Amino acid sequence: MKKLIIFLPLLMTSACQVGSQISEPATQASTGCPQEPKAVLNKGDVKQVLLNSGTLKESAQARVDKSVGYAFEAKAGQKLSYRTSDNICTWLYTQDNKLLSSSSNLPKDGKYILQISAPNGSTTFNLEMTLGSLQANVPSVSPSPLPSVKTSIPPSAISVNTEASDLTQEQALAIVQKWFEAKPRIFAPPFDTSLIDELATGKFHYDETKPGGSIDTLRSSNSYYTYNYSRINDVIEFTNSGKRPAIIVSIEEELYLHGPNGIDSEYSGKYKNKRIYYFGKDNGQWKISDSQKVKSISSLSGNGYE
Repeated sequence: MKKLIIFLPLLMTSACQVGSQISEPATQASTGCPQEPKAVLNKGDVKQVLLNSGTLKESAQARVDKSVGYAFEAKAGQKLSYRTSDNICTWLYTQDNKLLSSSSNLPKDGKYILQISAPNGSTTFNLEMTLGSLQANVPSVSPSPLPSVKTSIPPSAISVNTEASDLTQEQALAIVQKWFEAKPRIFAPPFDTSLIDELATGKFHYDETKPGGSIDTLRSSNSYYTYNYSRINDVIEFTNSGKRPAIIVSIEEELYLHGPNGIDSEYSGKYKNKRIYYFGKDNGQWKISDSQKVKSISSLSGNGYE
């Protein structure tokens, strides 16, 4: 049977998400989820997240004997909404460890923890969360074909080999989209560097994983990033000429750098910019080999990028 997407405020905080709409507390016999979790939620399995604006997307693995949790701050009267198409059990706790059994509005200001486990075995789940209402899912639209115009990718960035590579615009865009989806797991515990191995090569891979690089700096300073959203708004240019194809995209992010003293406002907030991503082959697989911020599209032919 095909699963349906769940889309609801957290009306019932002890529920098993099996792909059907839940509006009233379900009996535990029918859901397969106990009224209270059987597995202990360890401190190391709780991730601090921000739900103050936008929709947060998380992905993790839960087992029937091992829970994962998401801790967030909320105000009295706010609603937690979440959406998943995966088979999981959820429980919501207040900061004084009280399990909420039936509440459409969060009862007080403070920290809450959403605990998640599998009803049986183990499962990898994808979850969208927000305080308020989730926007309805809309089908993704492939970018329109680019007109045949003179490329604005810097000529110095293109190999002297002018033969077209076998990388298509759709493939290049998919690689960058996977990078954006992976960032919350790369730049926060567990700092999953296997995702960097999967998506990056060359300079791009080295800069993220080298001693003193992005991951090392976050770990050594006891810091991490959270993302309320991280998305590609538009494809501006693509070239598959030579051995170093590239794509320019317009991106938008809201991210927060958390450190020992709280959120670092200098490196947190909403950002919009344009970036150029270069690609190289690693064992026959196309990966991101470098990335630079674009100053202005009109100046790219004069190396106007950084």
